[in-house]
Amino acid sequence: GDVWRLRGDATKAENFYSAAKPAQRKLTGHASLMSGDFARHVESYLKDNDLDAAQDSLDRWAQTLPTCKLDGYWSLLQVKAYVLAGDNELAAAEAGVLVGVNPESNYGAELLMLAANAYHREGDTDKIVGVLKQIVELYPESEYAEQARELLDK
Repeated sequence: GDVWRLRGDATKAENFYSAAKPAQRKLTGHASLMSGDFARHVESYLKDNDLDAAQDSLDRWAQTLPTCKLDGYWSLLQVKAYVLAGDNELAAAEAGVLVGVNPESNYGAELLMLAANAYHREGDTDKIVGVLKQIVELYPESEYAEQARELLDK
């Protein structure tokens, strides 16, 4: 599933993810409740700057509910973890992967803005401009598109 996700094919990725069996335990309860539980844990760890615990929860979430790697919130939290860890390159790459596999994600514009900020910290002006243009093109109605337009005008 991860290979197809990286290639931008959501359908094939979802098929493989759905066919995968959880490595550690049998799924109990509703997937949306479990996803929310993982998300709350990761959010709490990120707030406390406990990057090891946050990454462990992200990894367990991805193993238990791999299709969550296609909707965007898992990616958003993963990008935030990379940013806090100072790994701007991985942060920007993950944002690009999610937008490539699911451009309709509700989190796409925010992820791309985080990628632009990551490129800014790296001093890569060409990539900043490219990502800002992508936000305007893919998410013209989002608040991030307005910010991107303003930054492009400067």
